[in-house]
Amino acid sequence: MSTASASALADSPAVAMASRVPASFFSIVLGLGGLAAAWRAAARAYATSPWLADALLAVAAALWIGILAAQVLRAFHARDRLAAELGHPVQGSLASLAPVSLLVLLPAGLAARFPGLAAVLFWIGVAAEVSYGAWIVGRWILHPPPVEEVTPAMYLPPAAGNLVGAMAAGALGRNDVGWVLFGAGVIAWFVLAGVLLSRHVTAGELPPALRPLLGIELAPPAVALVAYQALEGADPDAFSRGLLGYALFVAAVLLRLAGRFRDVPFSATYWAFTFPLAALSTACLRQGSAAPGSLAGALALPMFVVANGVIAVIAFLTVSGAARGTLLPRK
Repeated sequence: MSTASASALADSPAVAMASRVPASFFSIVLGLGGLAAAWRAAARAYATSPWLADALLAVAAALWIGILAAQVLRAFHARDRLAAELGHPVQGSLASLAPVSLLVLLPAGLAARFPGLAAVLFWIGVAAEVSYGAWIVGRWILHPPPVEEVTPAMYLPPAAGNLVGAMAAGALGRNDVGWVLFGAGVIAWFVLAGVLLSRHVTAGELPPALRPLLGIELAPPAVALVAYQALEGADPDAFSRGLLGYALFVAAVLLRLAGRFRDVPFSATYWAFTFPLAALSTACLRQGSAAPGSLAGALALPMFVVANGVIAVIAFLTVSGAARGTLLPRK
């Protein structure tokens, strides 16, 4: 490509827009992929057609490709901006959703329809997720973030990422790898839980712009439960019931804090609530199907309705923001 052509491409509206698409937008893929998995579980539980799960999976996959293309363009034409994002304690943690959201697409339906492709994507996703998680945790050790930038987003690279990898491994029948990832994710969750609780009780409330990241607090127990079901089966046991109990407690805490989001302007950060809610809904549907008379069985339908309602509202506000030109960060 000539210098003139490269310059014209760099100045094109498409590249200008792509340079404003943060890697954190992979959270949209994560939420839609999680909802697709919930609809697939609902189709099994209530003997309905999985067409909506397939439609959500297709939309999520298309968005993943589009957001990835935007990140590639940023790497060539907005490298400094991308590097600054990856080096930020919050945005850098959210960037881990690139491989994590890819892994979510596998149990959402890709593994059943295209097992060969799913196996290749699984190893690519796990390698990227583990490598990035190790890199970013190492950076925390070498360059500890300031306390005001310690947020629940820190759960994503080492805890949620490994747990989603365990979910995908279970969907592909690779339980040997899945249990390794499950152990890494659960232990990382326990370690970080103490760090984040200390931050919450000593450093004050998160600033409004970061407050929606509290939704990620629900991710470790909810995703751990779905991963455990993928590896061990949906029949409830003491451990799975314990994970469900803690997930419900965290959901109750977030409900208690709902008023603190009333004055927070909408942004893509609100997608932090979507995947944890979808995962909790999926877990209740699976456990409820295996034990209809259980607490999970009673909660399955209400949780499914809540997850769909919350994600529908956030999706509507996202589309509205994109139409108004307020969704993407300013230059």
